[in-house]
Amino acid sequence: MPTLGERIRKLRKEKNLTLAALAGDTLTKGMLSLIENNKANPSMDSLNYIAKQLEVDPAELLEEVSSRELTELANKVEKLFNSTEQTIEKICEEVIFLINPYIDRLNNSYPSAKLLDFYGRAMYFSKVEGWELYTDRAATLYEELYIAQRRVKIAIFRSFVHTTAYQYNSAIETLQKERAIIEKRFTVLDPMARLDLDYTEASTLFSIGNAERALEIIYNSIQFSIEQGILYRMEALYRLSAFYMMMTGDNEKFLYYIKKLELYDELVENEDIFAPVQYIKIHYLTTYQYAFEEALSLLERYDYAKHPIRLQFYNLEKGKALLGLKKYDEALHFLKEATFSDPLIHPFDLSLQYTGDSYLALCYQALGDKQQAFKHAKIAYNRIEILPATPYKDFIIETYEKIRSS
Repeated sequence: MPTLGERIRKLRKEKNLTLAALAGDTLTKGMLSLIENNKANPSMDSLNYIAKQLEVDPAELLEEVSSRELTELANKVEKLFNSTEQTIEKICEEVIFLINPYIDRLNNSYPSAKLLDFYGRAMYFSKVEGWELYTDRAATLYEELYIAQRRVKIAIFRSFVHTTAYQYNSAIETLQKERAIIEKRFTVLDPMARLDLDYTEASTLFSIGNAERALEIIYNSIQFSIEQGILYRMEALYRLSAFYMMMTGDNEKFLYYIKKLELYDELVENEDIFAPVQYIKIHYLTTYQYAFEEALSLLERYDYAKHPIRLQFYNLEKGKALLGLKKYDEALHFLKEATFSDPLIHPFDLSLQYTGDSYLALCYQALGDKQQAFKHAKIAYNRIEILPATPYKDFIIETYEKIRSS
């Protein structure tokens, strides 16, 4: 933890001041050097003079941890969390290392709340017990400081913890309980905070099969966005709706939401939106329309290699299309490459991912390798068991029963 002398030296260097310049006519250069090296303590008059020269409040120099330090640390940690250059494990390790020396000296400020928040998350991802204590302290501080958007993020994180454990009922119960607390504490929510809650609640409601309420929330959120004149979360809401309509066989509404997504894509010209929209269309062709040639044609138009998770979906869909065209050896190659390294947590995504082994099983069966066919059918069957009902779950179970009986 920086000492008084170290804080003075740090601020002096930030302002590009020499010892002589900071000392001025009031202090000697030698005395200031002694203070900076913790070999002498300044009088209150000297401290006030130094603070004035450095353009800070004297209290900031005396604080064991200054507000400036906490702000700088919080900004540094937040930048780390938003980085995509390291693994989440490496980021969390560094975050814990950076915050550890300060954790018992935090005050009731906004930077402290952020540091407690990040510390709790880093502990969770690092599988360190006791992370809830820091998240709880951060939530309390955000409420006291009336910072709704950050408080909402904690609510979503608490729900996410259950989702990652496939505890979808607990996830929605936690989110709805948290939302009630937030809406009682904050009379007016920032529009983006509300839309974050809406999207997370709708997505989680789909996870437990409550599609009616999920679609109601999505409709109200879209209307709210239109009224507010903002596009935030619009793409995600349309995409979620399109996927659900596709699964339930409502082609008219599916095509309606796809059209909305394409219009949104034209408006924002964002490639990160463009690729998922095209993927849904390709998936619709391979899985629901059996238009394999058309799907292959679309697959070849886009470069998925830049995005690892999209590449996995690309391999899966290409393998399915080739399997549908009875090009078994080629299909086998791409289906083997559809290995998802990044974690997926929503049951729609997981169920779709797990079909990969079922398609591998069908491919092996067509090639006459019954042992490998049963092995992969069993893998998919075992994985899907804990997930809620979807057409993908039905497909996996049917494939397993078919291959087992043969």
